[in-house]
Amino acid sequence: MKKRSLADFQNYEIRVFCTDCEYTGILRLIDGHKNIVLENTVEFRTSKNGDHIRRDLGLILLRGDRVTMTAVEGAAPQFSSKVESSLPVMKETAEASNLPFNIKPNKTDGLPFKQQVTAQSF
Repeated sequence: MKKRSLADFQNYEIRVFCTDCEYTGILRLIDGHKNIVLENTVEFRTSKNGDHIRRDLGLILLRGDRVTMTAVEGAAPQFSSKVESSLPVMKETAEASNLPFNIKPNKTDGLPFKQQVTAQSF
């Protein structure tokens, strides 16, 4: 069986255990210092009086020296559902306004679900 590194699970949902709390989110990047970038991050922490606290944080960078353990929570999410479902509506709106409608894949960021949509002027 092939040994896998955490970098093999890019775009998967992971749980990161730190010394004082836990984070779940989509793994976007991990570097040589084990710094981790998570997207759609949720923090779980227990207060001193025993209350469980949950915070939605969004995009974060975790320093590698804080991480004690990681675990894969789920498979990579399927992208493009929101973008593709909104394109017909955007095209109809542009045509109703007599504007040319042009869709170009955005090659700069490398993410498959982002597209550059422009309505060109006359």
